Amino acid sequence: MFKKIDRLVLRSFWGPYLVSFFVAEFVLLMQLLWKFVDDILGKGISFLEIMQLLSYFAVTIIPLSIPLTILISSVMVFGNMAERYELASMKSAGVSLIRIMRGGIMLAVMTALLSIVASSYLVPRANFEFNRRLKAIRKSKPSLVIEQGVFNKDFRGYAIRVDSKDPNGKDIKDVMVYDHTANDKSLVNATYAEKGEMYVSEDGNLFVMNLINGTQYHELKREMRDKNSTKYPFMRTEFGEWQKIFDMSEFGLELSDDNMGRNRHDLLSSFQLVEGVDSLSRLLQLEHDTNAKRFQVIYTGDDSILKEETKEEKPDHDLKEKKESNQKEEVKDSLKAKVDNDKKIPATKTTSSVKANPSKQSLKNKVKGLKNNIKKLDKKTREAMRKRGRNKLKLKRAEGVDLASANNFAETIDSIQRGIIYQQAYTKAKGVRDQLQSSASTQYKLKKQRKSFTFKLHQHFAVSLVCILFLFIGAPLGSIVRKGGYGFPLLAAIVFYMIFMMSAIMSQKLVRSPDADPVFLAWLPCIILFPISIFLTILAVKDRKMSIPKIKLFGKKKSS
Repeated sequence: MFKKIDRLVLRSFWGPYLVSFFVAEFVLLMQLLWKFVDDILGKGISFLEIMQLLSYFAVTIIPLSIPLTILISSVMVFGNMAERYELASMKSAGVSLIRIMRGGIMLAVMTALLSIVASSYLVPRANFEFNRRLKAIRKSKPSLVIEQGVFNKDFRGYAIRVDSKDPNGKDIKDVMVYDHTANDKSLVNATYAEKGEMYVSEDGNLFVMNLINGTQYHELKREMRDKNSTKYPFMRTEFGEWQKIFDMSEFGLELSDDNMGRNRHDLLSSFQLVEGVDSLSRLLQLEHDTNAKRFQVIYTGDDSILKEETKEEKPDHDLKEKKESNQKEEVKDSLKAKVDNDKKIPATKTTSSVKANPSKQSLKNKVKGLKNNIKKLDKKTREAMRKRGRNKLKLKRAEGVDLASANNFAETIDSIQRGIIYQQAYTKAKGVRDQLQSSASTQYKLKKQRKSFTFKLHQHFAVSLVCILFLFIGAPLGSIVRKGGYGFPLLAAIVFYMIFMMSAIMSQKLVRSPDADPVFLAWLPCIILFPISIFLTILAVKDRKMSIPKIKLFGKKKSS
C-alpha cells in the first residue's frame, strides 16, 4: 500500500525519468549516424526507411539507456529534495533514507524487469530487423551519384571516372572506365572516351554509358615462349561509338535473412540462449566421446568401435539385425576357441634353441609378461586385438638374421614387409592426426560459441541489476551533495556511466580470450559498482556531507 511519502517520491520521479530516458536514447542513437552515415546517405533511401532503421536501433539500445535513466533521475530527484530540505525534514521526523527511497526502489525494480523483457524479447527481434535492413541499404543503388573527378566504385569490378558532367546529369566528358573483373588483376583493361552520355533503362535494371570517340586498351594473357623470353600481347581498339551496359540488379533493396553477421547470439532470446548452451555442451561431450573411441581404436586396432557407436545411437533395431549380431558373437567365440587351441601347439626347434641362450630367455620372459598383461584386459579388448592380428599380413623373418644379435623386433622382419608396415603406420598415424586436429578445431569453435552464448545470457540479467545499483548510487549521491537541476546530476551520471560502459566493453573484449570465465565477465560491471553503491549509501545514511570544490578559472583582479 502506497503512502504519501511513496507517492511524493514517485511523482517527483516521473518527469526526470521520462526526460532522462529520451535524452539517453537520443545520445546513444547519435552513434548510429556517426557509424553508418556513409552507408545510408547518397543511396536514394526514403525518409520513412531511414526512420524505420533508426526506430529498430532505438529498441536495441533500451538496455543501455535504462540504467542511465535511473542514474540521472535519481540524482536529480533526491538532489532537489535535499536542496529544498525535504529530506532533512523527513529524517527529523524519524524516517530513514532507505524508507524514503522505497518508491524509487520499486521503480528501479520495475525498470530492471523491463530491461530483462527488452533484452530477452525486444532486442533480438530489433537486432534482426536492423541488420537485415542495414544490409539491404548497403546494397541499394547509389542513385547514380557519379561525382566529377572522383573514381566511382559502386559497380562491382569497375572504376568509373568522369572529368566533367553537364547540369542535365546525362552528358559527360573525358570518361575513364577501368575493368577489374578478370581473375588476373595485373592485366590492364581500360577505356577512355572524349565524351558520352549516361542514363538508366526504363525498367531501372540497367545503367548505360554511351561513349563517343574513344580508345580501349586491353592487355592479354602473357605467353611463355621459352625459359628466357615472355610474350606480352596488347590490344588497342579505337571506336567512334561504344556502349557499356552495367547490371543494376545487385543494387536492389531486397530484405534477406542470410548472413546476418557473426554475432548470432545477439539475435537470440534468453530461452534460445539457454537451449543453445545446452546443445553446444552436448556437441562438446559428443566430440570428447568420439575422441576417446578414436584413441581406443588406435590402442586395439579395431575400427568397428566407431561403427558400433553409430549403431547404438539409432533408437530402433530390427529383429533381423539382432539375430545377425548373435550369429556374429557365436562366430567370434568359435574363432576365439580356435585361437586358444593354436596356442597349445608345442614350440618348434627355433623356440627350443632360444632356451639355451640367457638373452633369448629374457626375451621369452618379456613375451610371457606381455601375454599376462593381455589376459588382464577385458574380453572386448582381447577380441579386438586378436582380430587385428588376424587382419594383419603374415610376417616373414628376414634371412640371415640372428634373433640373439637383433637390436629390435623390426630388424627380424623382411625388408620389403618392413617398408610396407612403415608406410601403413605412417598413413594411419597421419589420418589419426588429421582427425584429431579437425576435432580440436571443432571443439575450439564450439567452446567459443558456447562462451559467447553464456556471456550474453548472463549479461541480460547483469544489466538489469545495474539499474538497481544505479539507484543506490544516484539517490545517496543526490542527498549528500544536495544539488538538483540538470548540472551536477548530468556530470555525476556521466562519470558513473563511463565506469559502467568501460567495464562492460572491457568484459566483452576479455571474453574472447580462451581462459576467460564468461559468467564472471558478464557480472563484472555489477561487481565494480556494488561496493561504490554500498559506500555512498552508508555515507548518506550517516548524514555525511560531501562538498563540491569550486574551481577558479581566473584569479582576483589586481587593483590598479
